[in-house]
Amino acid sequence: MPFETAQFEVAEGSLLVLFTDGLLARSGRDVDSSLTVLRELLGHGAGSPEEVCDRLLTALLPPRPADDVALLMACTRALDHGHVALLDIPSDPAAVSGARRFTSAQGCPVNDLRHAD
Repeated sequence: MPFETAQFEVAEGSLLVLFTDGLLARSGRDVDSSLTVLRELLGHGAGSPEEVCDRLLTALLPPRPADDVALLMACTRALDHGHVALLDIPSDPAAVSGARRFTSAQGCPVNDLRHAD
């Protein structure tokens, strides 16, 4: 499937939130109202990403969601060159396995990055 790419400058310490439309699609509430709730909850920002995620899911999801939901949250921080890897991936589905091998070969578990200062 074709897709568009975009690049953004994000300040260190920002909270990056990615989600599918299933998070906002709730019976009885339009998408604009759900976006308003999302922005308000993120504006309060106190707590760990896990706590913020729990607040968002509690406020936005009905007890039995009708659609699938994905929510990804990450805190940004600057990394030195030793913690950065770049790989140009061609627009070819066959390149996926090579990208996975490259990523796995980096040998930098997520926990190492989370706790490094």
